[in-house]
Amino acid sequence: TYQAARSLAAVPAAARMSVLDRLQMPDLLRLKEAARTDWGSYARKKQRLPGGVWRWCVFLAGRTWGKTRAGAEAIRQKAESGQHEWLSIVGPTVNNLHRDMLFGPSGLMTISPRWFMPQYLVQRNELRYPVHPVTGARTRVALLSADRPDRIRGSQCSFCWCDEPQSWTKAQQAFEMVDLGLRLGRDPQGVISMTPKATEFVRTLILGRRDQSHKRHPRKDMVIVGGPSRENVAIERRVFESLEASLDPAMVKQEMLAEILEAPDGALWTQENISQFRVRGLKENLVRVVVGLDPTKSREGLGDEAGIVAGGRSDNGHIYVLEDGTVRGGPLKWASAAAGLALKYQAAEIAFEANAVSEEIAAIIRQVAGETRTKWEPVTAAGKKEVRAAPVAMQYEAGLVHHVGVFDGLEKEMTEWDPMDPKARSPNRVDALVWMVTRLSPSNRKAKLEYA
Repeated sequence: TYQAARSLAAVPAAARMSVLDRLQMPDLLRLKEAARTDWGSYARKKQRLPGGVWRWCVFLAGRTWGKTRAGAEAIRQKAESGQHEWLSIVGPTVNNLHRDMLFGPSGLMTISPRWFMPQYLVQRNELRYPVHPVTGARTRVALLSADRPDRIRGSQCSFCWCDEPQSWTKAQQAFEMVDLGLRLGRDPQGVISMTPKATEFVRTLILGRRDQSHKRHPRKDMVIVGGPSRENVAIERRVFESLEASLDPAMVKQEMLAEILEAPDGALWTQENISQFRVRGLKENLVRVVVGLDPTKSREGLGDEAGIVAGGRSDNGHIYVLEDGTVRGGPLKWASAAAGLALKYQAAEIAFEANAVSEEIAAIIRQVAGETRTKWEPVTAAGKKEVRAAPVAMQYEAGLVHHVGVFDGLEKEMTEWDPMDPKARSPNRVDALVWMVTRLSPSNRKAKLEYA
């Protein structure tokens, strides 16, 4: 049917209409379905599986490039070949797997033809294809969630598709389990569809591990294909122009151009370190909660964001970052936001940097404090930012600070801020984080309003 559709598309329009006029409705419907699902006739060359010898093929590309469709079509191709009995699909979470990889616009269930549609066995977390009409094989696809690496252990396949591993909460552990399970058949292979993210896992996966001299060595069994978002000609140009004009330049490089952003040499934090000690939920009893605030000088709120970060200390001395409530706006907006966060977590105080506070803004703070009955503690910044931030970074290194969930804006600022760069923008979220962690640290239990 695919060949008939391709042949028909190649003939002149008059001859094509003549053939279509003579077809019965069932044949017309089959032809329409074949045209819709004939990936080989309109897929871009980069979206097809490459030739040669490889174990992993990474579709490393910008958003909207067509990575999900390429991964779904790779699974479908292996199932329709009748040469594979055990396949695997690995998503960031069960929800992502169901929403995007199976039933999304480019999901496997959406792009599969009706005559070879897999059955979705929800209770078994499995797809089961019909018996292949030529080989007699019956392909099964295990549906795996990367947020539970231990449940991937023992799963085996001859081909697999991993989606967005840069967003996996336990990326290194989960990928190791997937890699170990890719072992059936004479030539087991897997595809990865992803947009890069500035994490050590991504750098190691794509660029390779470092040796003793810190030189990276890419995997020899991995092929990288892909490109920028604009390669998808099905998307209107104005969409890309709008995104590129509105996004932060670093986000354009990462999300649209698919560039791997290396951490600055002077960065105090790494994404690997933050992720290593991240927790999914708060199980500890907090004995003290503080909201850190880095105010803005602007009365209209047209300048930088006001950094607002809430965190708490448990009885064992560990500190948990609870929420990033950073906002852009005037003093009344950020003061109200900070007070709201303090009330939400029953914070003992709001520690705010007093250097940037004029008398007019101080009056607004007193007004908000009186209305919300929150305690505000002024702290005076003395010396360089990196001097104040370094002890906090050391606590992260020691595993004493944990993020309760993922805070993209805060973590991006932490890992990209280079204190050695004189042109670097002031890190508002980092400043708020530093005040909060400093006030919660066991060595600062007594009020200490100035830090040298």
